[in-house]
Amino acid sequence: MKSNYFANQINRVNEDDFLNFDDNGFSADDSFDGQSEVLNATGAQAAQVSQPYIVSIQNTTTNALSSIEILNAYAKHDSFTQTGAAITYGIAGVSYREFLYQTMMSPFSCGMLRLDSSTTANVTTVITVTTKDSNGNSVTRSFNPEYDRYQNITTVTDVNYQFLVNGYTSIKLTTIAASSTVLVKLYPALKVNNLNQLSGQSQLNGYRNPNVNALLRRGIAR
Repeated sequence: MKSNYFANQINRVNEDDFLNFDDNGFSADDSFDGQSEVLNATGAQAAQVSQPYIVSIQNTTTNALSSIEILNAYAKHDSFTQTGAAITYGIAGVSYREFLYQTMMSPFSCGMLRLDSSTTANVTTVITVTTKDSNGNSVTRSFNPEYDRYQNITTVTDVNYQFLVNGYTSIKLTTIAASSTVLVKLYPALKVNNLNQLSGQSQLNGYRNPNVNALLRRGIAR
């Protein structure tokens, strides 16, 4: 069965309605539906599988940290340090500052957020996501990640909700355990790529659902 997920996302971009959260993140049958907007220049290939942007947060202290923020690029692209937290980008060859600049220049719709940590308390911490536009309109929502009843690992949780990631977007983790590291993985569903115009393509790149365990794609919103 083909999903209307990407079609809906494209409509949202065109209607400047990208602030809205959506309770229907990636699902098992989300797949490219052949729309020309997300084909490559030859029109021969479908959308690629979503690969995550990865932010690493290390608690360098022997005490738990509270309210640790990532992103918020417009405010923090030149100064993103937080006491006791070492924030880096989790993919070799790219710095966290470069990633922040990319969110300002090429916003994307996040289809799924994953927390990954060997410290189990880190993957069940409450996450608060705030999106905003230049008119001052903002939306804040909190999520309670929890384990799926069929899940047999305790180091990963997924929040399967859609939200915009741009220069205004802020993600806060309520707590990070002492002397631990947590990876925040953001899986794009749709991304703005301004370079596509040079080859006569749409500015929107669409992605298929990531190759992760579907049983983990669950989040409880508060």
